Amino acid sequence: MTTMPEIDKNGMMHFAGYFPSASGQINFEMIFEAVKGRWKLFGLAADVGPVGPAAPAPLPQNVPVPAPASAPTKQAPAPKKQ
Repeated sequence: MTTMPEIDKNGMMHFAGYFPSASGQINFEMIFEAVKGRWKLFGLAADVGPVGPAAPAPLPQNVPVPAPASAPTKQAPAPKKQ
C-alpha cells in the first residue's frame, strides 16, 4: 500500500498501492462508494511501471569471500590460571 485507505469529504474510500509482476510493477488506485451499508467499487485505475529497488543477488555458492584487508583479527582471551 502506498496510500492507506481513507474516506474523503464525499464519503468515498480511496487507497493506492502496487504489487510486483514478472515484467514490472502493477500500480493501482481504487475508489469505493458506500451503498446501502456496503462498499461498492466506484473507480479503478491500473498501470504497469518499472520494478522498484530489489535486494542484491546472492553470491554464487562455493566462492570464497575474502575478509577485508584492514579487518583486525580477534583472539579468544587466554583462560585464567588458578
